[in-house]
Amino acid sequence: MGTIESKNIFFDYPGKNIFRGMSFNAPSSCITYLAGENGIGKTTWIKLATGRLTPSIGSITFDGKTISQIRDRISVVLDEPPVYDDLSGYENLIALSGIKKIDNECKLNLDKNYKLDHFLMKKKAKGFSLGQRHRLAVAVALLRNPQYLILDEPTIGLDPFSWDLIKKQLQDMVNKGTTIIITGHDFEQIGEIASKIVILHNGLTLLEEDISKLKTKSNRYLELLVDKPDFVLKEYITSYIKNKKNQSYICIPVIGENEVKTILKMLNKHSISIYDLKINNPTLKDIYKEIRQKSKLE
Repeated sequence: MGTIESKNIFFDYPGKNIFRGMSFNAPSSCITYLAGENGIGKTTWIKLATGRLTPSIGSITFDGKTISQIRDRISVVLDEPPVYDDLSGYENLIALSGIKKIDNECKLNLDKNYKLDHFLMKKKAKGFSLGQRHRLAVAVALLRNPQYLILDEPTIGLDPFSWDLIKKQLQDMVNKGTTIIITGHDFEQIGEIASKIVILHNGLTLLEEDISKLKTKSNRYLELLVDKPDFVLKEYITSYIKNKKNQSYICIPVIGENEVKTILKMLNKHSISIYDLKINNPTLKDIYKEIRQKSKLE
């Protein structure tokens, strides 16, 4: 129900190959994070999905239907929100969302959930900050109660407070069964709400996986501050990191408790004193970098 399916997509710009058989699924009641380097084709995929471009081979469907069949049930928020500068916030809301009337309930919703108060919304949009434009664009998209929602770089220009407001709205939509796809490079913020990640690379889907499963399978890192780091067996160490006090920690990948015990026994055997010890779980950004690094070696 409500799945967005990209199937065997091929697409080229003149002189540049973008997709060469790329496929992935974005399930309903889920936020799917579409990730990849700049220029890999994330924004191009949005244009293909919304009918602004057409793939040479393949298809993008919405629960089996084409974009023309579900256009009234999809909302898109671009990285540069299309706001009419010479219209007020309220006028933009009416023009872009399709609603016919802004009543007191709507005004309260804008103020409470998007921090778009009555005083601001009466002003012309040319005076809006980038963050205010983004919040207005998200409000426009969500007021349409879409079944499908696509957001391109939604964290750009948003302070943490604004992102918290939008994050809550997105989570409420997921609970109602909406299918959401988000692009961007802010792994920390998007990783807070995404359940699935799709990594694009070289025109294909490099990885498609539930984020919770990825974190379970990925290495955790044991960080140690010791008195004789050069005596630690190099086969264990992956890197050195420095903290704010310029102290060098050795970084060792570990999977389970038994590995930690083995390493601590090895340090004790070599009479190496431990001044600090912590185990860090991998962030989504760490996992992404690890996957990309593996792909370069293969």
